[in-house]
Amino acid sequence: MTKKELVNIVSKNTNVSVKDTTVVLDSFFDLIVKKVSDEKINLPIGTFKLSKRKARVGRNPQTGKEIQIPASNNLKFRASKSVKEVLNK
Repeated sequence: MTKKELVNIVSKNTNVSVKDTTVVLDSFFDLIVKKVSDEKINLPIGTFKLSKRKARVGRNPQTGKEIQIPASNNLKFRASKSVKEVLNK
């Protein structure tokens, strides 16, 4: 599903204009990205959390040469129990 498809579905289901729906969804996504760096975010569908990866040594698969992989941050999502139950029916 693309962002445009999501906006259209939410717009139709809520009888809100596409423009207003786009503003709300953009604001929601921005909020998640900004706030997850400070704390985990619990929503009815699951939890968003920041995961920190340590720097490590990897290998170039073509040459086999060792390369240094820098530390990085990733966003992790864990689905709630109710979502898992629906998905596993």
